[in-house]
Amino acid sequence: MTYYAALFQIDKIWRVLKTQNEARAESVFSDFAKSSVTLADSEIRRIKLEAETAYLQRQIAAQQERANRLPADLDVAQAQQSEAASHQQAEQDAIRRLRTEQAAARAQLHTLQLRVQGLQKQADGDLPAAGK
Repeated sequence: MTYYAALFQIDKIWRVLKTQNEARAESVFSDFAKSSVTLADSEIRRIKLEAETAYLQRQIAAQQERANRLPADLDVAQAQQSEAASHQQAEQDAIRRLRTEQAAARAQLHTLQLRVQGLQKQADGDLPAAGK
């Protein structure tokens, strides 16, 4: 009886043993199986490292894009904050101006009310008092 043991790597025959000794065939097969595990382990580690590197490259690209975008976002935020502060200052100025105008209007109203009362007294001065 003839026994064959073959070791493949990347779809190619790498090593082949032809023997008529069953024990030798089983020993070589066992050795080839261990070699297959070792070769596969190296390939699996390489594939994982390639995948991890690709993932890291995507993460780097995303972070770089974000880093490039952040200064523009900060400029917009600062412009909005400056605009809001200017608007708030304008509102405070308007409130102070309106309070000043209101105080002047109240003073003018009070003066006019006193004048009207005085004029009313003069106008009523020649009329008989109520109840007489």
